[in-house]
Amino acid sequence: MRDTQLAQVRDELARLASDFNALAQTLEAARRIGAAVNRALTLEHVPLEALQAMQAAEDPVQSTFGALGLAYAHGNAIPDAAETAARYGVALTSVAEYAASLRG
Repeated sequence: MRDTQLAQVRDELARLASDFNALAQTLEAARRIGAAVNRALTLEHVPLEALQAMQAAEDPVQSTFGALGLAYAHGNAIPDAAETAARYGVALTSVAEYAASLRG
């Protein structure tokens, strides 16, 4: 294999590992929250095309949810999330903390 082919394979493996890690985190979050409310959650996988259509909607709520869904689907983190949250007085919590709050 040539160096360029090896680099392409390496990049593809890194992308797949990232996708797998994001999926594993989503499943773990759903498991923790489901355990907190004592029931299994049903996950719905939305195609990218549906999220793109939502983002293009004239309704600002639909457009916002579409944009958020696309960002999540692409693994985009919110840059400087802690600073942004602090600026608006929002307390960030972990999934474990949120799940614990559901137990009452």
